[in-house]
Amino acid sequence: MILEVLFLSVFSFILGYLILPKLIKSLVKNGLFGRDIHKLNKPKVAEPGGIALIFSFIFTIFMYMALLTYFGEGVNNSLFAGILTVMIAGIIGLVDDFLNIKWRTKMILAFFPALPLIVLKAGVSGMIIPLVGFVDFGFFYSLVLIPLMVNFAINEFNMVAGYNGLESGLAIVSMVTIIIASFLTNNVVVAVLVASMLGGTVAFFLFNKFPAKIFPGDTGTFLWGSLLITALIIGNMEKLALGIFFLYFIDFVGFLFCLKNGCRVKFAKIDSQERLHPSCGHRIYFALPYFFPNLNLKEKNITKIFVSFQVLICIISLIVFI
Repeated sequence: MILEVLFLSVFSFILGYLILPKLIKSLVKNGLFGRDIHKLNKPKVAEPGGIALIFSFIFTIFMYMALLTYFGEGVNNSLFAGILTVMIAGIIGLVDDFLNIKWRTKMILAFFPALPLIVLKAGVSGMIIPLVGFVDFGFFYSLVLIPLMVNFAINEFNMVAGYNGLESGLAIVSMVTIIIASFLTNNVVVAVLVASMLGGTVAFFLFNKFPAKIFPGDTGTFLWGSLLITALIIGNMEKLALGIFFLYFIDFVGFLFCLKNGCRVKFAKIDSQERLHPSCGHRIYFALPYFFPNLNLKEKNITKIFVSFQVLICIISLIVFI
C-alpha cells in the first residue's frame, strides 16, 4: 500500500506541477482572475485553480482504476462512489466560479455530491459513540447523516478561505492525516483515493502559498471538502472527522453568529505594512488579528498559525480516535 500511495502521489504531483504554470497564464490572459485583497497593490491572481486539481485527480485515479480493471480484481464500489462524489462537487464548484451562484443555492447544491455515497451505500451505519457505546443508525445514516456531513464539509471548507496558502495547506495536513489513518487501519481504498489528490494539492500549494500566483476558487475548495469527508465516510473514520473538521466547526458557529448579527465581512482592512485589521472577530480567520491586535499579524503569519493548529489537532485526533 505504501508503494501505491507514493506512486499515485508523485504522479498526481507531476501532473499538477506541469499543468499549473500554463493554467495560470491562460486564466489571466482570458480575464479569469481574482484580486488579492490583503495586498496593498491588490494584484491579479489567476482563478479558479481548482481546474488543475480536477485534471490531476481524474488522470491519476482513472489510471489506477484501469490497472484494477485489467490486472486486478476490479473497482471497489466504495472507490467508485468516492470518485463520483468528488467529481460532482468539483463540477458544482466550477459552475459557481463562472456563474457566481448565491450562497443559499450553494447550500442546497452541496447535498447532491452525497448521492453516489447514498446509492452505493458507502460506509458502515454503525459506530461507537463516546459514553454511549455502539449505535447502528441504519438507513438514517445513509439518508440523513451522510448528506449532512457532505454538505457541511463542502460549504465550510469553502468558507474558511481567503488567505494565501490557507485552504491548500489545511487540505494537505488533513489528507496526510487520513492516509496515516488508512495505513493504521489497512484501508487501501481510502489511501489511494486521497493520494490521488494529495500530490496535485502539494503542487498547487507551491503556487498558492504567499505570495499567491493562483487561487483555488470554489472548484478547489469543493473538491477538497468533498474528498476529505468522502474518505472519512468510506473508511469508517467518522470519529477522526471530529478532529479534522474541528476548526471548521468553530468557524461554522461563528458564521451562524454572523448571520444573526448581520455581519457579512469577508475581508479585513490592511495598513501600510499589510497587517490585518478585521472589523469583527466572529469568523475563525479573523479571530487572532481581531482579539490580539498588538501581535500585528499579517496574512502569511495567520496562515502559518492555522496550519500549525491543524497539525496539532490532527496528531491528537490520530492518537485518540485510531
